[in-house]
Amino acid sequence: MYNANKYHVKTKHGYDFSSDLVIQDIEIIKLSILDSVSETEYFTKHKELRDKWTNCINSLFTVVSGKDYLIPILLIKTQCFKKSQAIPTLEETKLSLVQFNNLERLHKLKATIEAL
Repeated sequence: MYNANKYHVKTKHGYDFSSDLVIQDIEIIKLSILDSVSETEYFTKHKELRDKWTNCINSLFTVVSGKDYLIPILLIKTQCFKKSQAIPTLEETKLSLVQFNNLERLHKLKATIEAL
């Protein structure tokens, strides 16, 4: 499994997201799946998953891997706000997240972990 860095290309202004790279990977994965299942099965399952995971922020937090996609994208985007063009360290980003973000949404997760 790749992380979000795979879909960003270095430019003279930093890193830019490349939707072409995503589309290429989607096609490669689709063809690989179609080696094992029929096109009808593929499209049925594809529709089922699209219906299950609506295009909203809650699905993003539920379906997308934070460590593989959300945090790497955050690191790349944080670079835009810094004077230096170096990608911030994970520790710098974690400190920024803790200081400046409302984590109330994660209250249920915290309670579940504490109950273990």
